Amino acid sequence: MNTVFSKAFFFLLLVVGGSVNLASYGGLSSSLRLGPVGALASTAPKDMPLSDLPEEFWFNDVSGESQWEDPTVEYKDDEGNTYWVDPELGESVWTKPAAAAWEATESTDPDHNGQTYYYNTVTHESQWEKPKELAWRKVKTADSHGAEL
Repeated sequence: MNTVFSKAFFFLLLVVGGSVNLASYGGLSSSLRLGPVGALASTAPKDMPLSDLPEEFWFNDVSGESQWEDPTVEYKDDEGNTYWVDPELGESVWTKPAAAAWEATESTDPDHNGQTYYYNTVTHESQWEKPKELAWRKVKTADSHGAEL
């Protein structure tokens, strides 16, 4: 369900300022200069204008992955019943898969008061680092304005 495009088709790059030489990415011969926050789809077919790219894509702050498809795994059927698409199996399931069971919780421990930790309600794991399943955010493709190809 969640397809991460290979650099042979689409390559999304999220950077904070600076320039990037794409020669090292699949032999592209362009250099880019991006604004303060830029998202770039640079290995789209050379004749595809940037205006033809989707308006948004999804970026994962933990794994660095990017994809066009919404990574949502929780849905409602026509009768309002909740079901999930298990990201590991790619199948619809009625019970929440472990990958979808992470919750952010604020610690009340005196040594970590107010700090966020993450708890998995299926596996009963807890950790301080944000799990990649919770790290997806939507990025506007238009934020790549200022790119010079």
